[in-house]
Amino acid sequence: MVTKRVIGSIKSLRAFNQEVIPERLFELGLIFSSLLQSLTPGKRPSGFVIGPTNSANQASAWAKALNAGARSGNSISTRISGDGAHEWFEVDYHIKTSDRVGFEFRERLINELFLPRKAVLLESLRPYFAFRKRAEGFAAKFAIDDLLLLRRMGKAVGVVFHGSDIRDPLAHAMRNPNSPFSLDSAAPQAHADHLAEMVKRSQGNRDLLPKLRAAKIPTFVTTPDLFIEVPDAKWLPAVLDMGRFEAVATSSKLFTSEKLRVLYIPSSSWIKSANLITPILEKLRAEGVIEWANWVENGAVRHDEITELLANTDIVVDQFMGVFGVFALEAIASGRIVLTYLDEAHSHHPTPPHINVTPETLEREIRRVAIERESTFIRAQKMVLEDGEPRLNFIDVPLDEGLEAGTNFLCFYHDGRYSAGVMRENLGLIGRKHA
Repeated sequence: MVTKRVIGSIKSLRAFNQEVIPERLFELGLIFSSLLQSLTPGKRPSGFVIGPTNSANQASAWAKALNAGARSGNSISTRISGDGAHEWFEVDYHIKTSDRVGFEFRERLINELFLPRKAVLLESLRPYFAFRKRAEGFAAKFAIDDLLLLRRMGKAVGVVFHGSDIRDPLAHAMRNPNSPFSLDSAAPQAHADHLAEMVKRSQGNRDLLPKLRAAKIPTFVTTPDLFIEVPDAKWLPAVLDMGRFEAVATSSKLFTSEKLRVLYIPSSSWIKSANLITPILEKLRAEGVIEWANWVENGAVRHDEITELLANTDIVVDQFMGVFGVFALEAIASGRIVLTYLDEAHSHHPTPPHINVTPETLEREIRRVAIERESTFIRAQKMVLEDGEPRLNFIDVPLDEGLEAGTNFLCFYHDGRYSAGVMRENLGLIGRKHA
């Protein structure tokens, strides 16, 4: 027994010498290099590295927003994906998972991308380097190591969550009567497997929140519903290409067809409640109330096709998740009417004008818009005082007023300036235009 313990101790010491000590020396070298660079005139770090998921193209959009208000324009977006994976959006720096396995590539990555930049916004706790990963792969826990190393190198660091990376699907199903995560016994096994994977992944990220708080690493969320999971986070709004979608609003008017034109293009059919929405749309199309193409059957829509589809649409049906996603925002920027579900908790957070629907009211609301058209009403927010405290209340407003309010809302929160300010302020870079 003693002999086995001695042999075990020797093996542990050998592993420590072979793996841990070189890594620590390497990290010390990075810290020294970063310090030296920060003191070298003309080579001081500036800008952000944002990634590595580029969810809904937001890493790219945030980087562009930061560059628009900076002298150096050194912020970049990144994405890590498998070899041959389909890329919907452009990023500044694409990283193949097969390349990342090699230590030399990860060393080059940190030297080329991170040493020249001042701040890092990490998406979804996906690690870049995982220098201490050994046999455990690129697990989320190694993202903490990445962030702490970057901070020791003098970088400002933060983490942003987009939705399914942090949302608790089971808790969502309990509080939201319309939750797509309330799977019944008739649900396909593939949906159940996907849900199980979502639960596992998001739980792993939520388990790491105490470590982020202990390390005082700022966290951000892209939609206000995620404050339930991360109550101490800051809201980092999605950024839209406003000019691209405002051109649709200007050139393509509403209600130019005899039938109401409806667009419903779920990125994931079961999460976007296609089983509830599609039968309603099929019924209304069969009655001649609406024009509608079944994109659940026709397949995925490329992002460069979105503006053409929106130009030929009157209303967009979104989802019952209780969240305003990027596509719904793009529809509002295009001057379209959005039908979606939001619970009353959103009265505490800024929310764009829309028509609130549930599975029970969706058909009725579509029929109403089809009849009323330009005289229809949509739901918007108004600031009121209750017991001396300001509060956002939902009120019904005429369509033209609601569309104008939607444009104003998006120009304030989603054109990039607000989000760039949030990133700079909360990562300690306020006032540093070069960052």
